[in-house]
Amino acid sequence: MTARSFLALIKTETAVAVEYRTRILIWVLSSVFPLLMLAVWLSVEQTSGDRLPWSRGELIGYYFAAAVVSQLTSSFLTWAWDEDMRSGALSFRLLRPMHPFFQYLAREVGFRLVMAGFLVPSLVAATFAWDDLTYSLTPARGLLVIVTVLCGFLLNVLISMTFATAAFWSTQMANLYSLWWGAGAFLSGWIAPTELLPAPVRVASYLLPFRSSMGLPLDILVGRSTAAQSTAGLLVTAFWFLVFTWAFTRLWRAGLRHYQAVSG
Repeated sequence: MTARSFLALIKTETAVAVEYRTRILIWVLSSVFPLLMLAVWLSVEQTSGDRLPWSRGELIGYYFAAAVVSQLTSSFLTWAWDEDMRSGALSFRLLRPMHPFFQYLAREVGFRLVMAGFLVPSLVAATFAWDDLTYSLTPARGLLVIVTVLCGFLLNVLISMTFATAAFWSTQMANLYSLWWGAGAFLSGWIAPTELLPAPVRVASYLLPFRSSMGLPLDILVGRSTAAQSTAGLLVTAFWFLVFTWAFTRLWRAGLRHYQAVSG
């Protein structure tokens, strides 16, 4: 595989994603969920006698950005893999000169680029239009947000593909990933900023891989992460990237020996 062929495949997958406008609309509408959580937390702030450690502006900035980041870092390739296994399409991917992992990665990158084209300008426009929505970004912090979003996306793709290899042995692979995703909804910062979670849960979120794709870039964006905390978060991301790279490689090799092509 060459970089040129991979970039060409990304270009093709981006064009395919643009054609499926209904799918894009559905995903954009699904971004509303963090805004619903924002309404909950603002209500808590108004009715609770205890002052939250986060200001109103920080909560608004966090959840508006969460609506964007959640769409840029998520990966549901597990279900795409499952469909290819059942239809026999995986066999055709194996015959191509490019490893199937990079074929699926290009597919995901293409779709996320299209989503970014819709959502990022919307967030920028909302920031200029709404006084309560502000981000105290510096060039260094902005670059760090981009790096953490990219790292979180790549880690999620790797995790999704690692779970997908379970389809070589089990038809319950999608259910296993759903359980993983459900745990991540609480520990990633999607439901609530990890700083507002109970202490034991917060510690777990800092050590597990879920926060890498949501809480970490969002905390940096709203200025709730120090340089030391950001570095620690990136080190946790790197650790889990190595763990899942090892797991995917081992499961992929074992799965290929077990794989029997089907179609129909």
